[in-house]
Amino acid sequence: MVDRFYLSSDNQLDSGDSLIGEFEITANMIVGDFYERNVPFFTPTNIGSYYLIGVTDATNIINEGGEVGDGNNTLVTEINIAPAYRAIASTDTEIGIAGQAVPLKGQALSNIDDSPVIFEFVTIAIENNGTIRELTAFTDGNGNFSKTFEPLPGEAGNYEIKAYFPGNSAEDSAFKDSFKLLGMQFSSEGVTHKVIGNQAFTAEVDLKNISDLEIQGITYTIEDAPSNWNIQVNVPENLAGSGENTISYTINIPNDSQVTEDTFNLKLISSAGVTAILPVTVDLERNVPRLVAVETLHATSLQNYLTSLQAGMLRGDQTSVEFEVKNEGGEVAENIKVLLPEAAWLKLASPVTIGNLEPGESAKVSLLLTPAADLPLNEYTGNLFLDAKGNNADLELPFYFRAVSDAVGSLRVNVTDELTFFAEGSPMLANATVILRDYFSGEELRRVVTDDTGMVSWDNLNEGYYKLEVNAENHSSFEQTIQLDAGEIETVNSFLSRQTVTYTWTVVPTEIEDKYTIKIESVFETDVPIPTVVIDPPLIDLESLQEVGQVMQVNMTLTNHGLIAANDLNLNFGEHPFYTIEPLIENIGTLAAKSSITVPVKVTRIADFEEPSAKVAQANSLSASSVSNTQQVPCNFPFSGFDYSYLCAGVTIKRGIPIPIINVEGNCPPPVDPGNGDGRLPPIPPPYKEDGGDGEIFIKEVDIPIIKTEFNCNPCITQIAENLSRFIVTKIPYAGIGIGFKTYLLIADLRNPDNEPPNVLAKEVLKEASKVYGKVLQERGYKYLGLAAKQLPNALTLTNNLDKACFIPFLNSILSKSPQPSSMELQTLSLTSSNELDSLEIFNQYIDELQSVIDSQVIWLGDDIWFQDENGEEKFSNFLGSFLERIQKSSDQGLKISSNERNQLLNTPVPEGVTGTDVNKFLDRWNRTVDYWNAGIFNLTDVPSGQSTDFLALDSLATIVIPI
Repeated sequence: MVDRFYLSSDNQLDSGDSLIGEFEITANMIVGDFYERNVPFFTPTNIGSYYLIGVTDATNIINEGGEVGDGNNTLVTEINIAPAYRAIASTDTEIGIAGQAVPLKGQALSNIDDSPVIFEFVTIAIENNGTIRELTAFTDGNGNFSKTFEPLPGEAGNYEIKAYFPGNSAEDSAFKDSFKLLGMQFSSEGVTHKVIGNQAFTAEVDLKNISDLEIQGITYTIEDAPSNWNIQVNVPENLAGSGENTISYTINIPNDSQVTEDTFNLKLISSAGVTAILPVTVDLERNVPRLVAVETLHATSLQNYLTSLQAGMLRGDQTSVEFEVKNEGGEVAENIKVLLPEAAWLKLASPVTIGNLEPGESAKVSLLLTPAADLPLNEYTGNLFLDAKGNNADLELPFYFRAVSDAVGSLRVNVTDELTFFAEGSPMLANATVILRDYFSGEELRRVVTDDTGMVSWDNLNEGYYKLEVNAENHSSFEQTIQLDAGEIETVNSFLSRQTVTYTWTVVPTEIEDKYTIKIESVFETDVPIPTVVIDPPLIDLESLQEVGQVMQVNMTLTNHGLIAANDLNLNFGEHPFYTIEPLIENIGTLAAKSSITVPVKVTRIADFEEPSAKVAQANSLSASSVSNTQQVPCNFPFSGFDYSYLCAGVTIKRGIPIPIINVEGNCPPPVDPGNGDGRLPPIPPPYKEDGGDGEIFIKEVDIPIIKTEFNCNPCITQIAENLSRFIVTKIPYAGIGIGFKTYLLIADLRNPDNEPPNVLAKEVLKEASKVYGKVLQERGYKYLGLAAKQLPNALTLTNNLDKACFIPFLNSILSKSPQPSSMELQTLSLTSSNELDSLEIFNQYIDELQSVIDSQVIWLGDDIWFQDENGEEKFSNFLGSFLERIQKSSDQGLKISSNERNQLLNTPVPEGVTGTDVNKFLDRWNRTVDYWNAGIFNLTDVPSGQSTDFLALDSLATIVIPI
C-alpha cells in the first residue's frame, strides 16, 4: 500500500499540487489497528493559506467495498503561513531638493521574540502623490538595512516611507516617516524664437513650484550664450508653495553677430539650491532686405504670399500674369532686377529693373505669356529670379505655366471584357464607371456609367492631355493617358479583364499563442466563356512540419470551370531557408475547358533555428551553429501561386493567382517606409551668380508619359479581318527602316563588348534583315495586294459572320479594283464557282506571307500606324533621321531620348494619322530597350515578372525577321 502527501494552494487535489512525500506500507494490519507517520516538509516562502492533503492507499490496491469504503482515504488540513519578521524604516532627511538622493535606513525584527533578523530581504515602500514605489533591501549581521532613494529628474513633493516583510504590504498600513523635496519647473521643456538683429525680443514662460513649501532667493544665470548677445531675465525672488509665477526675458542680438543660430540655457537657482533650466533656441534674422512675392486681393487689404506662380496660357494668344514683390526686411533692397529663363513664349511686360524698395514697399511685376499656336500642350516649369544688391534679398520664384488650347476634339470610349469576344451576342460592358481627368491637376472633368452599349461619347473637349480611368465591379481597372488633338475623334478601346474568382479569408485564433486556423473559401463563376481556374486546397498549411526532416504531400487539384481552355498553366513556389516545396510538375501546359488535373506537391522541412540550413547561415554571415532567432528569416513564402493565360482575339490575357502558405516559421522584419513625394517635378535650381550676374537660367518642360493601348479585338468578322489586314497598308512599309536600324545598332553597339549577350542573335538578326528589304516586292509579286488592301475597310461592312464564304464577294471586289495581275497571278488567284474556297485558301496563304514581311518591318517601331499614310514616306524618313541624330552617344542622354529631345521630336512632322501619343509610345519603347539591354535583358524570357515586354527583344527579332 502507498501513502502520499501533498501541499496545495486550495483544498482540491489536482495536478498542480506539490508532492511532499510517498511512502510504502508492507505490514499486515488486523481490524482495529492503526499507524502514525511524521512527515517533515519546508513551508512556502510566501505568506498565506495553504492545505496539506494526505492520501492513503493512493494506488487503490486494497478493496474497501467501492466508493463507500474508499471515500475516507483523503484528508485535507488547512495551515496558515505567517511572516517570520517585520521591518521599520526611517530617514534623516527632512527637506531636500529635487534630484538629490535620499538615504533610507531601518531594521528587521522577529515576530516571535523581537530579536533582530539577520541576512534577510525587506521591502521599503515610498509614496508620493498617490504613487507607491517599492525598493528591496538586505539586512546585515545586526539586522539593520540601508538603501538610497533616487528621485526621477524634476521630481519633487511630499514623501512617506514604511518597510515590511516581502509581499506583506498589509503588515502595517501606517507610514513610519516622511520627507520633502523642493522643486520648481518651467511650463515648457524648451522654446524656440526668431529674433531680428538690433531689435529687442521679449517672451514669457510660466514657472511652477512642485512642492508645498515656499522657495526663496531665486536668481538666474545664462549658460552657453554668445558673449555679444544681451539677455535679461525678470524673475521674482520667491515662489509660493504649489504656486506659479510668470518669468519674462528679453533677447537683444547685434545685427552683425557672427552666430546666427544657437541654444542657451536660462537657469534659475534658489538659495537652497533648487534649480530649473529652460533651453532657449534662437534663430537670428539679420535686419536686411527680404523680398517676398505677394498676390494682393482686390476686395481687401489682405495678402497671399506666393511660393510659386501657376497659370494657363492659351496657344496663339497672350496671357498676363501679375504679382507684387515686397520688401519685408528691415533695410532698403537696392537695384532689384527681374531675370527670366530663356523661353520664346515668356517675356516681361514690366521693367527689367525695379530699382530700390524701402522696407514695406512693393512693386508690380507683369509677365506676358505668348505661346505659339503649335507649342506642345505641356506644363512648363522653371524659376524666375529677383536679384538685388548683395546676397540677402534675392528671391527665387518657381513657376508652372501650362499651355492650353481652345480648339476642341471628341473622345469615344468602348468598354469591353472577355464576354465581348467570347459570349453569344458580343455584349459590351455595362455599369462601368468612366472618368476623365485633367492630366496635370488630376481634377475630374467628366464621369459617366456605361449602359448596355458599353460606349461613352464626349464632344467639345479642349485639345490637350487627359487621364482616362475605367472601373467596374468584379473587373480589373483600366487607365490610359490620352493626347487629344483639335478636330480629332480619339477612340479608346478599354479592356477590363473579368474577375471570375474571389476568395474569402477566415482567421480563427487557436488556444496556442500566435497560432491560427486560416480558412479560404473560393467563390467563382462556372460555365462562362472565360477560363476560370480554381485550386483545391486553396492553401498549404505547414503547421505540422515542426521538426527537420519531416515531409508531407499535398495533392493540389486545378479545375477549369470555364468554357475556354487555360494555356501555359504553371505552378510556382518560392524559396525559404527552412522548407522546400516541390510539385511533381511545374509547367502543366493547357488545361481544357471543364477539366481538372491533380498535381502531387511534396513539402519538406529542411532546417530550423537550432539546425539551420547553409542558406540561412550564409545569409547572416555566420556559422550554421550560431544562427539564432535574431537573424532575419522570412515568415512567408514569396511568389507562390499559379498562373495561366488565354487568347482574346490575338491579345494574350494573363492571370496570376497566389497560393497562401501559412504557419511558416520565421521572424519578420518591420516594413520599410519607401517614402513618397507629391508627384510634381521639383523646380530646377538655376546656378545664378552673385550680385545679379549673368548666371545660366533653366526652364524645364514636364515630360508627359503617353500610353496608347492598341487593343481593338472586335468579335466576328472584325476578328478575322484584323488578323488578315492589320498591317496591310497602302504599300509595303517604307523600305529601308530595317537597314536603317541595322546601321544604327552597329554604330551605337548596344551589345556593349563589356556586357556581351550570351548569344549572337543580334548579329544574325541584322545580317538576315539586310538581305530582305528592297527585294521583296520584285521577288514575290505582291504589289497589287497593297492597293487592294485600301478596299478592305469597305468590304468589312458586307458581312458580320465568321463564314469563309463571306469573303468571296469581298475578294472579287478588291481584285476588280486592283491593277490587272499577270496571267500567272490570275491563274493562282482565280475565283471560279468551282474552286472559290481553294482560291480563298491561296489568298490567305499570300496574305500570311505578306504579313510576315510587314511584321519584319513594323517590329522596329512597334506599331503599324507609322505606315498607314500612303504619301508619308518623306515625313517618316525625316522623322527617323531626326531620331537617329538624337540617339548618338554624344547627345543629351547618349543612346536614350531626353525630355528636351522628346519635345523636339514631338514637334517634328510625322506621317498622317500618327499622333503625339504614338510618338511618345515609340520613344518610351526605345528608352526601355536601351535600359533593358544595358541591364542584360535581351530576350522576352529575361524580363522580370510584372515589367513591360514592349521592347526590341532579340528572340522576337529572331522569330520575325530571320525566317524571312
